[in-house]
Amino acid sequence: MAHYANTADKLHYTKAVPWLRVAARKHYAPALYALAECRLYARGLTRNYAEGLSLLDHAARLGYRPAQLRLADIYRDGAFGQTPDAGKAAAYAAQAQAGLDRPTTDFVAPDNTGAQ
Repeated sequence: MAHYANTADKLHYTKAVPWLRVAARKHYAPALYALAECRLYARGLTRNYAEGLSLLDHAARLGYRPAQLRLADIYRDGAFGQTPDAGKAAAYAAQAQAGLDRPTTDFVAPDNTGAQ
């Protein structure tokens, strides 16, 4: 049973990756985050820590709080081949904290009506 579940999961990730790439090219932070997780955990893609961390950083720079918190954890713990870095961890955590004061626009569609 476990083998079947793992095979099914792999198939779902493999099908999702092309769509995630389309959204990531448009700088959609949740897609960048999801692709990073795919790279870090080899889900539908080959494992590549450098690329996964770069994707997370891109999402974090766009103000995506889950990416900021994930990077804070990674640098605090020294995960994915990184040397623990309290400074980087604190910087990402501070970005995430600062973002709590701003309204999110993650899922707000642009106004294409021409109204101003």
